[in-house]
Amino acid sequence: MVVGNDGRGLRVRFERLADRFRHSIDFLQGDSASPWLASDDECGSDPWPSSPPLQQGSVEDRGRERVALLLGMAGRGHWSLSIETCTERVALEFDVACRVPARPARLGSRYRLVGAENPPPRCNLRILDENDDWTISRSAQAVSIDWSGHSLDNAVANCWPATIRWRYRIAVE
Repeated sequence: MVVGNDGRGLRVRFERLADRFRHSIDFLQGDSASPWLASDDECGSDPWPSSPPLQQGSVEDRGRERVALLLGMAGRGHWSLSIETCTERVALEFDVACRVPARPARLGSRYRLVGAENPPPRCNLRILDENDDWTISRSAQAVSIDWSGHSLDNAVANCWPATIRWRYRIAVE
């Protein structure tokens, strides 16, 4: 949980769903919490799920900040995710990586919009990577961060296996 001086903030919650952890993000204002986003986690056999398949996790305190560290796998891909609170920005910073044996059919993070007001006032999601491999798309029901693979396509033709990483921030502004 991260809260600014004005009482607005964000909270991540984890829920066990079959063999995986789903995470959801609540918008906080004073004493109230409003659900906003929920990771789109299906518990099937899809080797390229719409969100990282997270199966193990822990939370650590690092001074004023907290960090959630999670791992998981699906198909032949291995995922890791860290979520760090950033008090000075009133933000949650996500750092995701996936080790893949070959070019994935789909890679990214997808969130279902679950709150009545989406997005909450003055909240945003921003990609932190400096290349054009990642795009954010929004619909009335979801927000999706998707990988295009441009930088690998333009690099060495045979670059597999590879570790693909994406970082994004969800902040109250």
